[in-house]
Amino acid sequence: MRGGTWLACKPRVALFERFLPIEICNELIEIIMPRMNSTRLHASASSVRRSSSGCWLMRSDTVADSDKQIREAQIIEFVEKKISDVTSIPIDHGEPLQALRYLKGQEYTLHPDFFDPQDRNELKNGGQRVATFLIYLSTVPVEAGGATVFPRAIDLGTRKRKLRVQPVAGSALLWYNTLQTGEPDVRSMHRSMRIKQPSEWAPADGTEQGEARQPVKWVLSKWLRRRPYRVSDDRTHRIDQHRVKQPPYPSDQRILRR
Repeated sequence: MRGGTWLACKPRVALFERFLPIEICNELIEIIMPRMNSTRLHASASSVRRSSSGCWLMRSDTVADSDKQIREAQIIEFVEKKISDVTSIPIDHGEPLQALRYLKGQEYTLHPDFFDPQDRNELKNGGQRVATFLIYLSTVPVEAGGATVFPRAIDLGTRKRKLRVQPVAGSALLWYNTLQTGEPDVRSMHRSMRIKQPSEWAPADGTEQGEARQPVKWVLSKWLRRRPYRVSDDRTHRIDQHRVKQPPYPSDQRILRR
């Protein structure tokens, strides 16, 4: 890792302040806004709630057919090169970027990004998701919720369990979903807190001014695999693929004590 600040070591979580210029964040939001669809969870993830909208941005090595797609590919290439530079993980190990939007009342409950190591179907293309890179495209004030929370992480600042990171436009988080042994690190499980509208934001008369000030959380997620990941030409890349039950493995408590 290069250029970040470690926030936790169990699991390994790092913060990159000012990772993207605000202008690029705003341009990305303009690109993804008209593509938003309701996100879906894998059928086996019945204990996880996710209420957001999302879309995929195909990897920069996908051919662009128009000037508009060329500009999009240029931005994605810029983002992916920066991610590869700070993580030292090649671009072709990454899944396509996933864009997500959380509005008032929306959240993503506690979940892992790694796959069950016994699930050969999910692991045959690229292997395990060894790391996640999350970029905040918008700022969400503390009073509006929306934080990324790792309940099992030890915050290096407070030395207490639970790491909480508030979205700031242009900043990014990197965390590792596996231990150095290659086993999934269950401490990397995380959640996106519910977005709420602070009372002082909403005029008593319910005017459009209040609607315009509703907090919105925009993020980009990049899952990084152990081996090169083959990108399908089909743009219906699945919104989510979790197959892990909780606790995921008999070694859960042993891993937590590390």
